[in-house]
Amino acid sequence: MKNLIYKELKENFAKINKEDEALVDEKILEAIEKISATSAIVSKEGLLGLEIYASELSDENFERYLKMMMLIIADGTKPDVFERICMLRYYRNHFEGLEAIQYLVYLMGAILMQEAQSTQLIQQVLIQLLSEKKMMECLANMDCLRKIKEEDILSEEEMEKIFDRLDDKDSEEEVIRFDDSSDINLDDLSNNLEDLLTE
Repeated sequence: MKNLIYKELKENFAKINKEDEALVDEKILEAIEKISATSAIVSKEGLLGLEIYASELSDENFERYLKMMMLIIADGTKPDVFERICMLRYYRNHFEGLEAIQYLVYLMGAILMQEAQSTQLIQQVLIQLLSEKKMMECLANMDCLRKIKEEDILSEEEMEKIFDRLDDKDSEEEVIRFDDSSDINLDDLSNNLEDLLTE
């Protein structure tokens, strides 16, 4: 599946005009900032924190696709199933050019996050998608990465809101137990979903 992502990135970068490279770099950096902020929450608060943080992302712009990816991960979806779901959405929406690149940057970041890679490693991987000039600028003086790292550190007020929601969710959450006679097999359900996605 990752080879397919790389292939799509290569094809869509080839469609970008030289005069649009600055805009592409800007959108990639925005995506890296969003991924970095999300990664920082996951490393600190786990999947429950991710679910609450993702619910705060916008439904009104391209950010909705990052939100979709984060909520799928928060549900505990297996990595291969997650990638299939996201690529199906990618092909169904006929993304091309800048939109395709932005979506695939989100997807690559989400995959790395699901693999529990550090925020710094995710940044180092994703900045390779910048133009040569912008990437060298980032690597030479680290200004780009510093900006991204500052985005990782949410204000105390923002963190308090997230912690309050986590506490509320923990206190309201009901624990559901199945007795030994239950016919529900979660592995079978997961396998059936995978079979449907590969048909």
